[in-house]
Amino acid sequence: MPTPSRIPLSNAARNTTAPIVGGLPNVNVSDIPAPDYSKLPRDSAGRPIVAKVNGEAILLDEFTTQLRLTTPQPRNADNQQKLAVANVLSTHVLDTMITTRLMEQAARQAGIRVDDSEVTRTIAANNANMPAGRKMQDMALAAGMTIAEMHQQTRVSLLLDKVRDIATSTVVVLEEDIPTTAGLSADELNPTATVSRDQVTSAQLARILTEDQYVQEMRAAHIVLRCLDGATSSAEKQAREKAETVLGLLNSGFDFSKAARLYSQDGKTAANGGNLGWFTKGTNYPAFDDAAFALADGEISSVVRTPVGFHIIQGGPQHQGRLHTRTQQVKRDQALEKYKTDLKTHAEIERYL
Repeated sequence: MPTPSRIPLSNAARNTTAPIVGGLPNVNVSDIPAPDYSKLPRDSAGRPIVAKVNGEAILLDEFTTQLRLTTPQPRNADNQQKLAVANVLSTHVLDTMITTRLMEQAARQAGIRVDDSEVTRTIAANNANMPAGRKMQDMALAAGMTIAEMHQQTRVSLLLDKVRDIATSTVVVLEEDIPTTAGLSADELNPTATVSRDQVTSAQLARILTEDQYVQEMRAAHIVLRCLDGATSSAEKQAREKAETVLGLLNSGFDFSKAARLYSQDGKTAANGGNLGWFTKGTNYPAFDDAAFALADGEISSVVRTPVGFHIIQGGPQHQGRLHTRTQQVKRDQALEKYKTDLKTHAEIERYL
């Protein structure tokens, strides 16, 4: 695999004007229609509504505020331009707001709350862990967020954490949950590498269940141009050329997370800048894992072919993670997703966008 190129992580060092890539979304702001909010229903106070969750309105003002906080914009863009660019992410933002509102409602029903002192303590604790001379308040203002918005985001985050804890409180890691460690080398597992689930001895299993066995894990982000195995040669060629074009943009300094939002065809991660979170080796296709785990933090891979398409990967930090802890986290994530799905299934949701 060619040596990955290092991309500067500072947004100030990157290009901010999104070029047009043949066959991919044209992100010139003049080509993106601004949302039409004129036909939205209104509440009793005359305020436009973008959705209702169990009869509780999500206001247009709330929605556009979240769009602004979710989608950084050029400082010289006017409001119409900002809304036009943010329209690319509007579905994802509204989905997230609906899920958040459902969890807030569940919290109220369960008597869960976050008081002002908890918010103050959390902000103080975060400030204590930041570099000298920097505070959350400064970062919030630099990101275009008011202090009140920062406090509210902190409050909601703490509230959702409490709901998550309740939703996943029954998760227990059982013997059958421990995944195979086939393909991991001896230096990736401590103290003993195992070859397959069938060959895990009782002693090794005991170490796993008591968090004494470790596995290499990392964070990464990716951009994928879809092209399934078996596609025609012309489709394969076209997808690879698009991926190479995007890679060229990244190598010229274009922001990776912005490129992922604009060009990636992964519906689950594109809106979050391609962020895949933490994962262990063996989680993904072998070619993907081989490329990803070879990257240093901040490095960009060459184009990687897997059975689902052509990927460009941005490496993140790596560390030795406890296999038991990682397995538990996977089960907690699954339990939380089921909880969210159940909330939506039993909710009355009306969307107006």
